[in-house]
Amino acid sequence: MNRNKKFLTKNNIEFLQDYKFEDCDCKLGFDFYLPKIRTCIEFYSQDDYIKFHRKNDNNIKVEYCEDNYINLVKLSYKHRNIIWELMWDNFKKNHKRDV
Repeated sequence: MNRNKKFLTKNNIEFLQDYKFEDCDCKLGFDFYLPKIRTCIEFYSQDDYIKFHRKNDNNIKVEYCEDNYINLVKLSYKHRNIIWELMWDNFKKNHKRDV
């Protein structure tokens, strides 16, 4: 189980993995979607920085979230040792009443 999924499961946060919105033009799903707090989580691996087509998809995802008032949490592989702390800080900051 990856760190993101483990964090969500451990903290009883409802999520959908590899979620695709029907009206989003992105070919790839969001890594995680948290419907109760309208939040998408994207983990950018080292490969994501290299692959050009992923960058296009990621731009579409950012625009989609902005246009639809969905919080987007972007996590880099460079911070893999502190993923839980970053996720928890984001939830506390953006969803004080929901988490």
